[in-house]
Amino acid sequence: MAKRRKRRRPNAGPPPVKNARREDKLAAGEDARPTVKGVRAPRLVSLRGIAIRAMIVAGLFYPYLVYIAGEPPATAALLMVVAFAIMLPLGFAIDKVRYRLQMRNYEKRISAE
Repeated sequence: MAKRRKRRRPNAGPPPVKNARREDKLAAGEDARPTVKGVRAPRLVSLRGIAIRAMIVAGLFYPYLVYIAGEPPATAALLMVVAFAIMLPLGFAIDKVRYRLQMRNYEKRISAE
């Protein structure tokens, strides 16, 4: 007895959804990061991104202090706030250095092509 093959439908599933903000930018003729010779320029990280990263690290630091280091919860919370306050300017400085290095490499690639 021959096995029956399942018929594949070429249009199965919902149609793809377009991003309205991206479509508006493309219609206006601008792009989030311009490309030169097919290479995208590096992007600076926003303060929002730095704050989110610092919150995640501070949120992981609190359970470490309470459960592994054995600090009281009030002290751990205070240390977490201090660590968050230190991570904001430090994260901004590190991202600025990273951006400069990426920008230098980007300019070298553009000038070489």
